Amino acid sequence: MTGWLLIVVIVINGIGVCIGNGQRLSKDEEIDGNHDLVGIIGGVNATDDAWPWQVSVKYMRRFTCGGTLLNENTVLTAAHCIIKRRARRFLVNVGDYDRRVPEQGRNELSVKVKRVHVHPDYNRRTLVNDVAILKLKEPVAFGTHIQPIELATSAMDVSLNTCYITGWGLRDNKVPKTAASILQQAAVSVISNDECQKGLSNQVTDDMICTEDPSRATCYGDSGGPLQCEIEAGRWVQVGITSWGNKECLDGPSVYSRVSYNRAWIIKKM
Repeated sequence: MTGWLLIVVIVINGIGVCIGNGQRLSKDEEIDGNHDLVGIIGGVNATDDAWPWQVSVKYMRRFTCGGTLLNENTVLTAAHCIIKRRARRFLVNVGDYDRRVPEQGRNELSVKVKRVHVHPDYNRRTLVNDVAILKLKEPVAFGTHIQPIELATSAMDVSLNTCYITGWGLRDNKVPKTAASILQQAAVSVISNDECQKGLSNQVTDDMICTEDPSRATCYGDSGGPLQCEIEAGRWVQVGITSWGNKECLDGPSVYSRVSYNRAWIIKKM
C-alpha cells in the first residue's frame, strides 16, 4: 500500500512524532500510529451540536483516531487504528468538540474500553475491510451533544445526497503542526468506485466508497472518522469510515471503508 502509508515513530514520554518526510509533530498533534492517515483539508469549524456521534479515540491517553458512537457502549472506527493494540490502553471521548480542553457543558466524558473487535478479513496491506469495533466499559448517557448514528444500508444511494466528513486531523498536508483542536467539517461529493479507481494506483474494492473534491479531502491525522450523509431532512447515516488516499491528499480521491458492505458484521458486534 502506497500513498498515505508512511513510516511513523510513536510518541513516547512527550517526544515528538517523526513522519516519513522527517517532519515532526508535537505530542498534542500526534497522528495515527499505524499508518498516519487522514484528517480534514479544506474544512471549517463544525457547528457546535452538528455531529453528536463523533468521538475521539485515544491510545495511552494521546489522540489517535476518530470514531462514531453506534449505541450506548459501541464505537465504530478503522481497523488500522486498533490492530495489535491493547484494549485497556484505549480511551474514548464522547461529547468532544475542542479536544484540548475539558467541556463539562457538553457532558464530555472519557470512557475506558473493555474489548476491541477487528474485522476478521481485515488486510493491513490493502486496507480491505478496514473496520473495527470498540466496546466501552460503561454505557454513556445520550443528550444534545452525545447521540448514536444510524448505519447506512446497501439500498441507500447517496450519490446525490448532502455528505460531510468530520475530524481533528491535519488541515494542511504540507504543514505538520496544523492538527485541529476544534472539530472540523467539510461537505464532499461521493463518486463511483470506477471513477475513484482512475485517480488511485492502489486497488479500490467493493468494500470501499470514495469522495473527491478539488479543495476538500481527508488527509494525515484522523483515521476512523465518519463519512456521513443526510438521506432525508434531519436523518443522517454513516456511509463510510475514513481509511486511505493518495500521499498528497488533494491529489485524487479519499477512500473510506463502506459501512453497508460490513453492516451485518458491525451489528453482530454491537
